[in-house]
Amino acid sequence: MPLVSRWELISVVPCLADTAKIRVTAQLDAELDEVLPYLNAVLKRAVFNPRPPSLTTNRGGMCFSLRARRIAGAKLRDLDHAREELEWWMALINDTWERRASLAPSYERGQQLSAIQVFKGLPATNCKACGESTCLAFAAKLLTEKASVLACAPLFTPEWREKRLALLDLLEGAGYPIPPEFLA
Repeated sequence: MPLVSRWELISVVPCLADTAKIRVTAQLDAELDEVLPYLNAVLKRAVFNPRPPSLTTNRGGMCFSLRARRIAGAKLRDLDHAREELEWWMALINDTWERRASLAPSYERGQQLSAIQVFKGLPATNCKACGESTCLAFAAKLLTEKASVLACAPLFTPEWREKRLALLDLLEGAGYPIPPEFLA
């Protein structure tokens, strides 16, 4: 039996981070408190807060926050996109709830990486080989998955081996996609 069977949009406003996009809040017909630790175990890069229970995560450049009976989403293109994302979340919540007996809940707080943390793992040469004007801009694109770490050519030279390994370890630990050839 699904945990959440319906949602209702209760707020649609311009996004603060990108005024060309929207921010929404949806009211759910069920409490999420019990499923949040399981979602925390399933999702990578989530930040869990046990009191009051909430979960915040990024997905495809968008930001979502789940708590009690609400889901808030930011950086959504339009209402149709918001509806698609809310349906995706409802399916994930229900799937996770149905599989909870086979999952170990995670109460770890988690931590989202910042662009500065990623920047510290880059060569910091601002060479523009990645297509960005600065290494900090490239770091920000990595966090939104709009760039691949492979685009930083200097990072993959022998000179930057130690930084590369540390950065790949940092990114992998936070759940970011790492090219398979570097996971050995």
